[in-house]
Amino acid sequence: GPAELLRLATSSAATALGLGDERGRIAPGLTADLVASAHDLIGDDEASLPDEVAGYRVRGLLGRGGMGAVLEAEQDNPRRIVALKIVTQAILTKETRRRFELEAQVLGRLQHPGIAQVYEAGLFELAGRSQPYFAMELIRGRALGRFAEEERLGTRQRLEVIARICDAVQHAHQRGVIHRDLKPENILVDDDGQPKILDFGLARATDADVQVTTLHTNVGQIMGTIPYMSPEQAAGNSANIDARSDIYSLGVVTYELIAGRMPYAATHPVALEALRAVREEEARPLSAIDRT
Repeated sequence: GPAELLRLATSSAATALGLGDERGRIAPGLTADLVASAHDLIGDDEASLPDEVAGYRVRGLLGRGGMGAVLEAEQDNPRRIVALKIVTQAILTKETRRRFELEAQVLGRLQHPGIAQVYEAGLFELAGRSQPYFAMELIRGRALGRFAEEERLGTRQRLEVIARICDAVQHAHQRGVIHRDLKPENILVDDDGQPKILDFGLARATDADVQVTTLHTNVGQIMGTIPYMSPEQAAGNSANIDARSDIYSLGVVTYELIAGRMPYAATHPVALEALRAVREEEARPLSAIDRT
C-alpha cells in the first residue's frame, strides 16, 4: 500500500545519499516527514518569498522544478540580475556538504556559449536548515521544444540545434562535469537561436536527482525529470551515473525533438511505473515513426 511505498522510497533514498545502512535503515534524525516537507520551504506566492538570499535581493519567483525553486534576484557587486536556484531537495550530510563545495568550484569554471554560467554557489539558512543555492546567468529564452515548434524548424535545423547542444555537453564532460538532469525544460534557446543549457552540474553537486527518483515515488504523479533519466538514474544508484547518463538523456531529448513523441511510455501518471518503463522498455526505432 501507500505506506509501504513511502517506506521503500525513503529507505532507498537513505542508502543512495549515505543517510542509512546497506539495508536502507534510516539514520537517526531523518524522517519521512522531513523528506516530504523539503519542497515546501519556499511558497508559491510573492509574499512568502525571502527578501534576501545570501546577499542577493529577491525580485520574484521565476519558477520551480523537481529540485527546488528559481528566483530572480539582484546582485550588488558586480551589479547584475541573476537567476538564483534554491535547491530545497538536498539533504546535506557532512560528506555531501564537502562534495557540494568542491563541485561548486568546478562549475564556476565552465565557460561556454551553450552553458548558462554559474557565478557563485554556497549555503544559506532557510527555516533552520542549510540549503544550497546557485547564482547563475539569467537566460531569457524559450524551451527547446517550444522554440522548435514556434520557429517551424525542419529536421535538419533541429539536428543543427542538437549539434550545438552536444558541443556544450562535450565541453563540460571534458572538464569532468556531468549534468544528470538533461531535459527540454533545462535547455533554453535565446532570440539569436543559441541554445543554453541550464543547471549544469547542480544535480551532481547535491545528489538532488537521485533524491527526486527515490523520495517522490510515493506522490502518485510523474516528475518531469523521469522520462529523460538513464536506467542507472531510474534505479537510484548515484555510484553508477557518469557522462554516459547525460548522453542517454540527450538521446531521449533528440528523439522527442525529431519524432514528436517519447521513445517509450515513461509518462505513466504513477512514478513507479514510469521508472519501470525507463529501466525495462525498449525504445521504438525512429525509422518506424511516421510524423506526417
